[in-house]
Amino acid sequence: MHYDFLLLLATGFLIVIASFSLVFSFDRSRSPKVRQTLLAVSVCTFMIIACLVTILMTNPLG
Repeated sequence: MHYDFLLLLATGFLIVIASFSLVFSFDRSRSPKVRQTLLAVSVCTFMIIACLVTILMTNPLG
């Protein structure tokens, strides 16, 4: 049970990181290279989140 709860916490943490990096990737005051890196990070983290959500949905907490 502790494993599932830690997985849920990690997923929530990754959602916050992916959201911030996606929002800051649209900031025009940053250089194009930084914006592209932030966009790549957000896409990768959203893919990881999709995998973690799939794992959580197949093995619910309760």
